[in-house]
Amino acid sequence: MILDLNLDNRYPQLLRIPYSYLTAIGPLILLYTRSLLEKEFKISKQELILFLPVAVEFILQVTQITYSSINNILYYNTPADGIIAVLIYVFSAASTFYYSNRSLKTIRSHEKWVERNFSNSKGLTLAWLYKLLSYYRILCSCFLSFFQTSNSEFFVYTDHLRIDVGDHLSDLLDRD
Repeated sequence: MILDLNLDNRYPQLLRIPYSYLTAIGPLILLYTRSLLEKEFKISKQELILFLPVAVEFILQVTQITYSSINNILYYNTPADGIIAVLIYVFSAASTFYYSNRSLKTIRSHEKWVERNFSNSKGLTLAWLYKLLSYYRILCSCFLSFFQTSNSEFFVYTDHLRIDVGDHLSDLLDRD
C-alpha cells in the first residue's frame, strides 16, 4: 500500500521498516480457530515454533533493507528482491493452505463431537468459520495463482507449480 499510494516518494524512510509478515497468516488462523474451540486456550512455548518462518521472513527483510540502505537504493530494487518475494509468497501460500486445512479438520472434529454430545447444537456450531476459511482458501488461490514482482521478472503459476525466471536471475547466476 505504501507503494500504491506513492508514499515511498514522500517518506522513503517508511521502506526501512519491515512491515510484511505474510508467513504469520497461517499460524494465526490455526491459533484463532483453537481459541474459539478451547475454553482456556493459551499459546504454549511449543506453539511458538509455528512463528519461526515469521522470524526468517523478518531477517530476510532486515537484510534486504540493510543492503538497500548501504547502497542507497530502494529495497525493491535490490538484486535479491525478486527471489525473496517469490520465496515469501510461495511459502506463505503453502503455510496458509496447510494451516487452513488443519483448522478445517479441527472444526470438523469439533462439529462431530458436538453432534455426539448435544441434542441441540444450534448455537454451538462454527459453520461460519468453516465457510470463511473455505472461501479464504479459494480467494487466496485466485490471488496467488498468478503474481508478478515489482520489476516483472518472475511469474509464478501455482496451478501448474511452475516458476518462470526472467533475465535478472540468469544474470545473477552467470556472475557466480
